[in-house]
Amino acid sequence: MPGAPAFCGKHRIGIWGSGGEVPVGEILTATKITWQRIRDNISVAQVDVPMGTCCDLLELIEPVQNEIHIYRDDEVVWIGVITRMEFEWDQVQIFAEDMLWVAKRRALAHSYNHMEPCLDCTPGPLYGTGKINAIQNAKDLMDECYEGVSDYWNMVPFLHPIFGPCDPDSARQANAWATTYWLELDKLAEDYGLDYTVVGRDIYWWDVHLNWNEIAPLDPADIADYPRIVEYGNSLATRYIRTDGSGYAGFGFAPQGIQDKYGPAIDTLSSEKSQADANPPRYVVDGDGNVVPGSPILPEPPSAAKLATWTDTAERRLEDLYPVRRNIVVPAGSTLMPSSPWDVNTLMPGSWTLATVDRLCRGSVSEYQRLHELRVTETGEGGETVSVSFVSAPSVMVLPDGTGCPDP
Repeated sequence: MPGAPAFCGKHRIGIWGSGGEVPVGEILTATKITWQRIRDNISVAQVDVPMGTCCDLLELIEPVQNEIHIYRDDEVVWIGVITRMEFEWDQVQIFAEDMLWVAKRRALAHSYNHMEPCLDCTPGPLYGTGKINAIQNAKDLMDECYEGVSDYWNMVPFLHPIFGPCDPDSARQANAWATTYWLELDKLAEDYGLDYTVVGRDIYWWDVHLNWNEIAPLDPADIADYPRIVEYGNSLATRYIRTDGSGYAGFGFAPQGIQDKYGPAIDTLSSEKSQADANPPRYVVDGDGNVVPGSPILPEPPSAAKLATWTDTAERRLEDLYPVRRNIVVPAGSTLMPSSPWDVNTLMPGSWTLATVDRLCRGSVSEYQRLHELRVTETGEGGETVSVSFVSAPSVMVLPDGTGCPDP
């Protein structure tokens, strides 16, 4: 493929106080500007400024106290907290992370338990509901994170849960001060099938199966590196086992036809952290109720609600693991050609796009991809380049109208 010509976007940099409501100044001399949007992670940005320029403004900037706002063609495309500044002989480098940085640096202030019914308190969004819609779970966490400091960072209006017609449930337990709000959000993405991303100041999260934002089809001519087709035998499973290692598990089984074709009990084992520390241990006791010396400690059995949630999770996860996956793989960091139909300013990680490849000895192969990362760099000498990375979408696609939802 020929080299990709540069885009024509022009950037400028604004410095603001915390919360993004008080402007501090504008950097006009940047020699390099890089910003990123990414799925299921915290995005970063970097601005390089020649030493000896903008000193009056640079002297006012302090990490954490200030935000950086990046404009592309006068549209805000990235906002984040300045987290590091490096003053070198010939330049100053400013590094920032998006607004989930706040959630990364805030410890979870309250315990919650969505695994078992509340026995000694009034059920509510944070305590003893047994299980909860995973999107709602994340909303409770994000609301508490930012509202808990009187919305110092001006984030509450910019939290956007995207509820779908058949969202997954979550059944988690977490203790106060044991983790951070962002790690809890990321754990929901890892274990219960959420996607999340940050665009500007806005934080979005939704069911990974929900195609709520589809963009124009991906044409191989619109990226500098031609896609390849990869088939993954090691990703096949005909049984999914969800457990915490205590001897109990929830199971998902592939249809009999799939088991007949590939073989039974080709397993994927998924373990969550044991909750043994949160439950009283059980010991082997004799007829008089005395602990038998040297006997093993028996694990506390999980509740029926937790076992049911494990089974639900196993069944959902297994749907993406058969038959043998045949995926279109777009080389990570492929340069986007200006011929693409996408508006760089509005590209959102997690968006679905239909990709088709028809020249690699497998006939015509089409599948949905999800945008994983967008990275934009502008330099004085090279102009602007835009690179993209994709991941295959789940085999089950749910539309906002309920199409694709499993049968009740």
